[in-house]
Amino acid sequence: MKDAYWFKHDANARNDQRLIEVQMKYGNAGYGTYFKIIEIMREQENYKLEIKKLKALAYDVRDTIDVVNDIVKNYGLFEIDDTYFYSKSFLRRMNKLDDIKEIRREAGKKGGIAKAKAYQKPSKSVANTNQKSSDKIREDKIRVDKKREKSKEKISLSFDLFWNLYDYKQLRPDCEAIWNGEKKNKRGMLLDNEIRQEILDHLPSYVQSTYKNGDFPQRKHPKTYLNNNGWEDEVVVVESDDQTAYKLDSCGFPMAYCESCSISDSYRQEELNGDSRCCNAKLLPNKPKGISNNGRSKNLVDQSKRYRRHIKGQNNRKTGLTEIGQILGQTLEKFKPETTDDEEGDGQQDLHRD
Repeated sequence: MKDAYWFKHDANARNDQRLIEVQMKYGNAGYGTYFKIIEIMREQENYKLEIKKLKALAYDVRDTIDVVNDIVKNYGLFEIDDTYFYSKSFLRRMNKLDDIKEIRREAGKKGGIAKAKAYQKPSKSVANTNQKSSDKIREDKIRVDKKREKSKEKISLSFDLFWNLYDYKQLRPDCEAIWNGEKKNKRGMLLDNEIRQEILDHLPSYVQSTYKNGDFPQRKHPKTYLNNNGWEDEVVVVESDDQTAYKLDSCGFPMAYCESCSISDSYRQEELNGDSRCCNAKLLPNKPKGISNNGRSKNLVDQSKRYRRHIKGQNNRKTGLTEIGQILGQTLEKFKPETTDDEEGDGQQDLHRD
Protein backbone atom coordinates (compact mmCIF):
# COMPACT_ATOMS: atom_id res chain seq x y z
CA MET A 1 0.00 0.00 0.00
CA LYS A 2 1.38 3.44 -0.93
CA ASP A 3 2.19 5.55 2.11
CA ALA A 4 0.06 8.66 2.54
CA TYR A 5 2.21 11.42 4.01
CA TRP A 6 -0.17 12.29 6.82
CA PHE A 7 0.47 13.32 10.43
CA LYS A 8 -1.48 14.67 13.39
CA HIS A 9 -1.67 18.44 13.76
CA ASP A 10 -2.90 20.02 17.01
CA ALA A 11 -5.62 22.61 16.47
CA ASN A 12 -4.03 24.89 19.09
CA ALA A 13 -0.44 24.58 17.86
CA ARG A 14 -0.42 28.33 17.26
CA ASN A 15 -0.57 28.83 21.06
CA ASP A 16 2.81 27.15 21.58
CA GLN A 17 5.01 29.82 23.19
CA ARG A 18 7.90 28.92 20.90
CA LEU A 19 5.79 29.39 17.76
CA ILE A 20 4.41 32.64 19.17
CA GLU A 21 7.98 33.96 19.36
CA VAL A 22 8.57 32.90 15.74
CA GLN A 23 5.40 34.74 14.65
CA MET A 24 6.37 37.84 16.61
CA LYS A 25 9.58 38.01 14.61
CA TYR A 26 8.55 36.75 11.16
CA GLY A 27 4.74 36.94 11.20
CA ASN A 28 2.58 34.26 9.56
CA ALA A 29 5.38 33.63 7.05
CA GLY A 30 7.56 32.23 9.85
CA TYR A 31 4.67 30.06 11.07
CA GLY A 32 4.23 28.68 7.54
CA THR A 33 7.97 28.05 7.15
CA TYR A 34 8.00 25.98 10.35
CA PHE A 35 5.19 23.70 9.17
CA LYS A 36 6.73 23.39 5.72
CA ILE A 37 9.84 22.03 7.44
CA ILE A 38 7.67 19.57 9.42
CA GLU A 39 5.94 18.43 6.19
CA ILE A 40 9.30 17.80 4.50
CA MET A 41 10.46 15.98 7.65
CA ARG A 42 7.37 13.73 7.40
CA GLU A 43 8.50 12.58 3.96
CA GLN A 44 11.80 11.26 5.31
CA GLU A 45 12.12 7.60 6.25
CA ASN A 46 13.54 8.36 9.70
CA TYR A 47 11.57 11.64 10.12
CA LYS A 48 14.82 13.61 10.41
CA LEU A 49 16.64 16.15 8.20
CA GLU A 50 20.37 16.63 7.73
CA ILE A 51 21.68 19.78 9.38
CA LYS A 52 24.22 20.37 6.58
CA LYS A 53 21.44 20.67 3.98
CA LEU A 54 19.78 23.76 5.41
CA LYS A 55 20.51 25.74 2.25
CA ALA A 56 18.61 23.25 0.07
CA LEU A 57 15.85 23.16 2.68
CA ALA A 58 15.55 26.96 2.53
CA TYR A 59 15.04 26.74 -1.24
CA ASP A 60 12.45 23.99 -0.81
CA VAL A 61 10.34 26.05 1.66
CA ARG A 62 10.90 29.23 -0.41
CA ASP A 63 12.51 31.22 2.38
CA THR A 64 15.95 32.65 3.11
CA ILE A 65 18.73 30.59 4.69
CA ASP A 66 18.94 33.08 7.57
CA VAL A 67 15.28 32.62 8.49
CA VAL A 68 15.42 28.82 8.22
CA ASN A 69 18.66 28.66 10.23
CA ASP A 70 17.13 30.87 12.95
CA ILE A 71 13.89 28.84 13.23
CA VAL A 72 15.75 25.51 13.35
CA LYS A 73 18.38 26.49 15.92
CA ASN A 74 17.11 29.25 18.19
CA TYR A 75 13.59 28.54 19.48
CA GLY A 76 13.79 25.03 20.98
CA LEU A 77 11.48 23.63 18.29
CA PHE A 78 14.02 21.03 17.14
CA GLU A 79 16.63 18.70 18.66
CA ILE A 80 20.04 18.82 16.95
CA ASP A 81 22.81 16.21 16.95
CA ASP A 82 25.99 15.88 14.89
CA THR A 83 24.18 14.91 11.69
CA TYR A 84 20.45 15.51 11.95
CA PHE A 85 17.86 17.82 13.42
CA TYR A 86 14.34 16.66 14.32
CA SER A 87 11.25 17.44 16.40
CA LYS A 88 11.10 15.26 19.50
CA SER A 89 7.31 15.39 19.86
CA PHE A 90 6.78 14.88 16.11
CA LEU A 91 9.13 11.86 16.09
CA ARG A 92 7.26 10.31 19.03
CA ARG A 93 3.90 10.71 17.27
CA MET A 94 5.17 9.23 14.01
CA ASN A 95 6.70 6.21 15.77
CA LYS A 96 3.36 5.48 17.40
CA LEU A 97 1.63 5.84 14.05
CA ASP A 98 4.10 3.37 12.54
CA ASP A 99 3.34 0.87 15.32
CA ILE A 100 -0.37 1.10 14.54
CA LYS A 101 0.29 0.60 10.82
CA GLU A 102 2.40 -2.46 11.56
CA ILE A 103 -0.38 -4.02 13.65
CA ARG A 104 -2.91 -3.39 10.90
CA ARG A 105 -0.55 -4.73 8.26
CA GLU A 106 -0.06 -7.97 10.17
CA ALA A 107 -3.81 -8.27 10.72
CA GLY A 108 -4.44 -7.71 7.00
CA LYS A 109 -1.82 -10.29 6.09
CA LYS A 110 -3.43 -12.89 8.33
CA GLY A 111 -6.85 -12.00 6.96
CA GLY A 112 -5.58 -12.46 3.40
CA ILE A 113 -4.16 -15.89 4.22
CA ALA A 114 -7.45 -16.91 5.86
CA LYS A 115 -9.39 -15.69 2.85
CA ALA A 116 -7.14 -17.64 0.44
CA LYS A 117 -7.64 -20.83 2.44
CA ALA A 118 -11.38 -20.25 2.45
CA TYR A 119 -11.36 -20.03 -1.36
CA GLN A 120 -9.41 -23.29 -1.52
CA LYS A 121 -12.08 -25.02 0.58
CA PRO A 122 -15.40 -23.64 -0.67
CA SER A 123 -17.46 -26.18 1.24
CA LYS A 124 -16.33 -24.64 4.57
CA SER A 125 -15.85 -21.05 3.41
CA VAL A 126 -18.53 -19.31 5.47
CA ALA A 127 -17.95 -21.29 8.69
CA ASN A 128 -14.16 -21.01 8.46
CA THR A 129 -14.22 -17.28 7.72
CA ASN A 130 -16.46 -16.56 10.70
CA GLN A 131 -14.37 -18.78 12.94
CA LYS A 132 -11.10 -17.17 11.87
CA SER A 133 -12.55 -13.67 12.27
CA SER A 134 -13.52 -14.56 15.83
CA ASP A 135 -10.08 -16.03 16.45
CA LYS A 136 -8.43 -12.91 15.07
CA ILE A 137 -10.51 -10.63 17.30
CA ARG A 138 -9.68 -12.80 20.29
CA GLU A 139 -5.96 -12.80 19.44
CA ASP A 140 -5.92 -9.02 19.00
CA LYS A 141 -7.63 -8.57 22.37
CA ILE A 142 -5.15 -10.89 24.06
CA ARG A 143 -2.24 -9.05 22.44
CA VAL A 144 -3.56 -5.66 23.57
CA ASP A 145 -4.14 -6.96 27.11
CA LYS A 146 -0.64 -8.40 27.26
CA LYS A 147 0.84 -5.15 25.97
CA ARG A 148 -1.11 -3.22 28.61
CA GLU A 149 0.02 -5.53 31.39
CA LYS A 150 3.60 -5.31 30.14
CA SER A 151 3.35 -1.53 30.15
CA LYS A 152 2.14 -1.59 33.75
CA GLU A 153 5.05 -3.79 34.83
CA LYS A 154 7.57 -1.37 33.33
CA ILE A 155 6.32 1.75 35.16
CA SER A 156 9.41 2.98 36.99
CA LEU A 157 8.02 6.35 38.14
CA SER A 158 5.12 5.97 40.56
CA PHE A 159 2.04 8.16 40.47
CA ASP A 160 2.73 9.38 44.02
CA LEU A 161 5.83 11.20 42.74
CA PHE A 162 3.65 13.26 40.42
CA TRP A 163 0.79 13.64 42.92
CA ASN A 164 2.93 15.00 45.75
CA LEU A 165 5.09 17.21 43.54
CA TYR A 166 2.09 18.77 41.75
CA ASP A 167 0.52 19.62 45.14
CA TYR A 168 -3.01 20.21 43.79
CA LYS A 169 -4.88 17.06 44.80
CA GLN A 170 -8.12 16.80 42.77
CA LEU A 171 -9.70 13.76 40.99
CA ARG A 172 -6.91 11.33 41.87
CA PRO A 173 -8.50 8.21 40.24
CA ASP A 174 -8.75 9.89 36.82
CA CYS A 175 -5.25 11.34 37.04
CA GLU A 176 -3.77 8.02 38.18
CA ALA A 177 -5.42 6.15 35.28
CA ILE A 178 -3.84 8.55 32.78
CA TRP A 179 -0.45 8.43 34.52
CA ASN A 180 -0.36 4.61 34.56
CA GLY A 181 -1.31 4.37 30.89
CA GLU A 182 -4.65 2.72 31.63
CA LYS A 183 -6.36 5.22 29.34
CA LYS A 184 -5.33 7.86 26.82
CA ASN A 185 -5.44 11.55 27.56
CA LYS A 186 -7.50 13.97 25.45
CA ARG A 187 -4.63 14.28 22.98
CA GLY A 188 -4.88 10.54 22.30
CA MET A 189 -1.59 9.81 24.06
CA LEU A 190 -0.74 6.89 26.35
CA LEU A 191 1.91 7.95 28.85
CA ASP A 192 5.14 5.95 28.95
CA ASN A 193 8.24 6.24 31.14
CA GLU A 194 9.87 8.76 28.81
CA ILE A 195 6.86 11.08 29.00
CA ARG A 196 6.56 10.58 32.77
CA GLN A 197 10.18 11.67 33.14
CA GLU A 198 9.48 14.75 31.00
CA ILE A 199 6.59 15.62 33.32
CA LEU A 200 8.69 15.27 36.47
CA ASP A 201 11.43 17.41 34.90
CA HIS A 202 8.86 20.11 34.04
CA LEU A 203 6.95 20.20 37.33
CA PRO A 204 9.40 21.90 39.76
CA SER A 205 9.62 25.14 37.77
CA TYR A 206 5.90 24.99 36.84
CA VAL A 207 4.72 24.50 40.45
CA GLN A 208 7.07 27.20 41.74
CA SER A 209 5.72 29.71 39.20
CA THR A 210 1.96 29.05 39.62
CA TYR A 211 -0.66 29.36 42.37
CA LYS A 212 -3.55 27.10 43.33
CA ASN A 213 -5.40 29.73 45.43
CA GLY A 214 -6.72 31.75 42.48
CA ASP A 215 -3.81 34.18 42.09
CA PHE A 216 -2.21 34.66 38.66
CA PRO A 217 -0.70 32.63 37.15
CA GLN A 218 -3.25 29.96 38.12
CA ARG A 219 -2.04 26.34 38.35
CA LYS A 220 -4.01 24.02 36.07
CA HIS A 221 -6.20 21.27 37.45
CA PRO A 222 -3.97 18.13 37.51
CA LYS A 223 -6.31 16.25 35.17
CA THR A 224 -6.28 19.19 32.75
CA TYR A 225 -2.48 19.26 32.92
CA LEU A 226 -2.23 15.54 32.01
CA ASN A 227 -5.02 15.66 29.40
CA ASN A 228 -3.57 18.60 27.46
CA ASN A 229 0.17 17.78 27.57
CA GLY A 230 0.83 20.60 30.01
CA TRP A 231 4.48 19.54 30.33
CA GLU A 232 5.08 20.75 26.77
CA ASP A 233 4.11 24.35 27.67
CA GLU A 234 6.72 26.95 28.46
CA VAL A 235 6.89 28.04 32.11
CA VAL A 236 6.41 31.76 32.65
CA VAL A 237 8.51 32.65 35.69
CA VAL A 238 7.07 35.42 37.90
CA GLU A 239 9.61 37.05 40.19
CA SER A 240 7.95 37.14 43.61
CA ASP A 241 10.48 39.58 45.06
CA ASP A 242 10.03 42.21 42.37
CA GLN A 243 9.08 45.44 44.12
CA THR A 244 6.76 46.43 41.26
CA ALA A 245 4.50 43.47 42.19
CA TYR A 246 3.80 45.03 45.59
CA LYS A 247 1.76 48.12 46.37
CA LEU A 248 3.71 50.83 48.18
CA ASP A 249 2.73 52.59 51.41
CA SER A 250 2.88 56.37 51.92
CA CYS A 251 6.62 56.14 52.68
CA GLY A 252 7.42 54.12 49.56
CA PHE A 253 7.85 50.74 51.27
CA PRO A 254 6.27 47.56 49.77
CA MET A 255 3.04 46.35 51.38
CA ALA A 256 2.96 42.55 51.74
CA TYR A 257 0.28 40.13 52.96
CA CYS A 258 0.80 37.17 55.29
CA GLU A 259 -0.15 33.93 53.52
CA SER A 260 -1.47 32.47 56.78
CA CYS A 261 -3.64 35.24 58.29
CA SER A 262 -3.79 37.75 55.39
CA ILE A 263 -2.67 40.69 57.58
CA SER A 264 -0.76 43.34 55.59
CA ASP A 265 2.27 45.29 56.76
CA SER A 266 5.12 47.37 55.37
CA TYR A 267 8.43 45.64 54.73
CA ARG A 268 11.82 46.58 53.39
CA GLN A 269 12.73 45.28 49.94
CA GLU A 270 15.23 42.77 51.34
CA GLU A 271 12.58 41.37 53.73
CA LEU A 272 10.18 40.30 50.94
CA ASN A 273 11.97 36.97 50.50
CA GLY A 274 11.58 36.22 54.22
CA ASP A 275 8.60 35.41 56.42
CA SER A 276 5.80 37.56 57.80
CA ARG A 277 6.21 39.17 61.25
CA CYS A 278 2.85 37.90 62.49
CA CYS A 279 2.85 34.18 61.57
CA ASN A 280 6.31 33.54 60.07
CA ALA A 281 4.54 32.58 56.83
CA LYS A 282 5.22 33.40 53.17
CA LEU A 283 4.76 37.02 52.04
CA LEU A 284 2.45 37.71 49.08
CA PRO A 285 1.92 40.84 46.94
CA ASN A 286 -1.88 40.37 47.00
CA LYS A 287 -4.31 39.38 49.74
CA PRO A 288 -4.82 35.58 49.74
CA LYS A 289 -8.28 34.47 48.68
CA GLY A 290 -10.37 32.35 50.99
CA ILE A 291 -8.54 33.51 54.16
CA SER A 292 -10.34 35.78 56.62
CA ASN A 293 -8.57 37.84 59.27
CA ASN A 294 -10.98 37.04 62.10
CA GLY A 295 -9.29 39.16 64.80
CA ARG A 296 -8.88 42.33 62.75
CA SER A 297 -12.29 41.93 61.08
CA LYS A 298 -13.97 41.58 64.49
CA ASN A 299 -12.30 44.77 65.75
CA LEU A 300 -13.42 46.69 62.70
CA VAL A 301 -16.98 45.43 63.10
CA ASP A 302 -17.06 46.40 66.80
CA GLN A 303 -15.69 49.86 66.04
CA SER A 304 -18.27 50.33 63.31
CA LYS A 305 -21.11 49.35 65.67
CA ARG A 306 -19.92 51.72 68.40
CA TYR A 307 -19.65 54.57 65.90
CA ARG A 308 -23.20 53.96 64.62
CA ARG A 309 -24.55 53.92 68.18
CA HIS A 310 -22.72 57.16 68.91
CA ILE A 311 -24.21 58.86 65.83
CA LYS A 312 -27.71 57.71 66.81
CA GLY A 313 -27.21 59.04 70.37
CA GLN A 314 -27.42 55.63 71.97
CA ASN A 315 -24.15 56.18 73.85
CA ASN A 316 -25.08 59.71 75.11
CA ARG A 317 -26.03 60.11 78.80
CA LYS A 318 -26.55 63.03 81.19
CA THR A 319 -23.66 63.98 83.45
CA GLY A 320 -24.51 64.45 87.15
CA LEU A 321 -23.50 67.45 89.32
CA THR A 322 -21.03 65.40 91.34
CA GLU A 323 -19.28 64.21 88.22
CA ILE A 324 -19.20 67.79 86.85
CA GLY A 325 -17.56 68.97 90.06
CA GLN A 326 -14.91 66.30 89.86
CA ILE A 327 -14.10 67.20 86.27
CA LEU A 328 -13.86 70.96 87.13
CA GLY A 329 -11.67 70.25 90.14
CA GLN A 330 -9.26 68.15 88.08
CA THR A 331 -9.13 70.86 85.42
CA LEU A 332 -8.45 73.70 87.89
CA GLU A 333 -5.74 71.63 89.58
CA LYS A 334 -3.86 71.45 86.28
CA PHE A 335 -3.83 75.24 85.92
CA LYS A 336 -2.89 76.07 89.58
CA PRO A 337 0.50 77.93 89.64
CA GLU A 338 3.40 76.28 91.38
CA THR A 339 5.13 78.16 94.30
CA THR A 340 8.61 77.70 95.84
CA ASP A 341 9.53 77.59 99.52
CA ASP A 342 11.26 81.01 99.32
CA GLU A 343 8.19 82.64 97.90
CA GLU A 344 6.06 81.23 100.70
CA GLY A 345 8.53 82.51 103.34
CA ASP A 346 8.59 86.03 101.92
CA GLY A 347 4.86 86.16 102.05
CA GLN A 348 4.79 85.20 105.72
CA GLN A 349 7.38 87.88 106.64
CA ASP A 350 5.40 90.56 104.87
CA LEU A 351 2.32 89.55 106.73
CA HIS A 352 4.21 89.71 110.05
CA ARG A 353 5.44 93.27 109.40
CA ASP A 354 1.97 94.40 108.71
